[in-house]
Amino acid sequence: MVKFDTYRWIPAFAGMTKYSNFKLIHLHSEIYVKIKNITMNSENIVRNFIEIVLNKADFDAIDQYIDPHFQTHSLHHNPTPMGSMGTHPPSFKEALIHSQKILANFNRAIDDLIVEGDKVVVRYTTTVTQVGEFMGFAPTNKEVSFTGVSIYRIVGGKIVEEWYVWDRLGLHDQLKELGAVTV
Repeated sequence: MVKFDTYRWIPAFAGMTKYSNFKLIHLHSEIYVKIKNITMNSENIVRNFIEIVLNKADFDAIDQYIDPHFQTHSLHHNPTPMGSMGTHPPSFKEALIHSQKILANFNRAIDDLIVEGDKVVVRYTTTVTQVGEFMGFAPTNKEVSFTGVSIYRIVGGKIVEEWYVWDRLGLHDQLKELGAVTV
């Protein structure tokens, strides 16, 4: 459950520099720190989704992070949001399983993460091994990487929407340079 902003008392000598999302507030001659739980929770939801579901391929955990009415928006996949075509976590799950069979050893590194309101923006670098036919190329069994940006919208502690773009041309060029054969 997503919580509202709270105030926590933290003594001045507690090494407050370790808190990255705080605002000092003076109330009744004591120092309080305003911690944005909604921001921290949204960030953790996305970080955990990337680490547990995507990087560790724990697809059984997908329901902990993805809302039943989840929609993804990408011109690379389909100009129509997946959710509007009846896609929900089980079919989204199937799409992830299928893509990670083609692109094995999936590892998404978070390069930047920005939280604003109910949205979390992630700029990432993904490294995979192309072991199946992809983008019209036969398997290379070589490691490739690509960058991208995803914007996640969080409601009620779950990801309800994702907008994403990734460097499709850069990945295509890498596959060509590796000598991938078109099929």
